[in-house]
Amino acid sequence: MRSEHGRVDVLINNAGITGTFAPLERATSDDVLDVLDTNLLGVMRVTNAFVPLLELSENARIVNVSSGVGSFQDTIEFDYFDWQVVPPVYAVSKTALNLLTLKYSRALPAMRVNAADPGYTRTDLNAGAGAHDVSQGTTSTSLVTYLPNRGPRPKTRSPCSPAGPSARTAPR
Repeated sequence: MRSEHGRVDVLINNAGITGTFAPLERATSDDVLDVLDTNLLGVMRVTNAFVPLLELSENARIVNVSSGVGSFQDTIEFDYFDWQVVPPVYAVSKTALNLLTLKYSRALPAMRVNAADPGYTRTDLNAGAGAHDVSQGTTSTSLVTYLPNRGPRPKTRSPCSPAGPSARTAPR
């Protein structure tokens, strides 16, 4: 990457798995490890691997694709407690990702580090049952990717689903 492009301007971490659909009290440690390995540690591995190339950019951005189900507020407000709809281990992984994003935003102050919630988007993750298509789901990711360096830090919602998509950005 360095020899061909010299630097990386934008890193979007968008890998994720739901894991098992089971009540939390029936989830095994292996179930939890599988989800956290992809949804949290995968983001950390990829981000840390790309930081040296991002540091060469004048306007580096890191966007972690998260979910409203990882928000304490949204979980309570929108009643995200039905394990058949929102796998609890997935929700826990996205809560952890939100905090990881906040920690990176402080650890890498020269970079714009944010999380984006695409909302309930039709993908393989939900067997195509989402409320809107991928092009609508990318709105929040695009929004935080193209924020000006000193621009506002938005928190937006779309009518696509009750909780999203939204752009969750870390305060500075």
